[in-house]
Amino acid sequence: MPPAVSSDALPREAYIQAVTIPFISHWSKIRCGSYTSEWIARVVGVKPPPANSILKGPLWFDMFRPILPYEMREIFRFNGMESKKVVLKKYSDAERLEWIKRQIVSSGRPPALLIRTKILHWIAVAGYDDAREVFYVYDSRFGNDSLDLELPIGNFAFSYSELLERWHGRSFLRYIAIVITDISASLPLV
Repeated sequence: MPPAVSSDALPREAYIQAVTIPFISHWSKIRCGSYTSEWIARVVGVKPPPANSILKGPLWFDMFRPILPYEMREIFRFNGMESKKVVLKKYSDAERLEWIKRQIVSSGRPPALLIRTKILHWIAVAGYDDAREVFYVYDSRFGNDSLDLELPIGNFAFSYSELLERWHGRSFLRYIAIVITDISASLPLV
């Protein structure tokens, strides 16, 4: 699906405003897909089962087998959200940045991005600020919870250039995002 093309000007800054700041506690930096899905669910008003209570198996297994996009969509479905995969390989960096910003402004649902760190890793983008040229994200690698009270939302800020560099990914997993398309009524709202 191509980036949304619109003549509508974007605001210089925007944040997804959750009813309450979505707090989750995580005991692993590795199981990013489950934590990212739980965080996004809380932002959009769904109360999913805590990832810490449903994760099973040894942590070392997850280090060597990242969560692929189809598996991430299954985790979203388990948490009461329908989603779709979006690939933005063929677009310019400016179009990619605009696409992320438009998701934040128009849908009010943080996109999950597959980025490259030492391993492939999922994060959620929930705000941006053009003056500072940063995206506000939730990233399970930082801290033991999902909050940084110094930020408007999330627990970390990536510069635009750093996010694009990390989002570049590896081989066939470049510029991939998962966006929420529908919220199920099967799970209770927060």
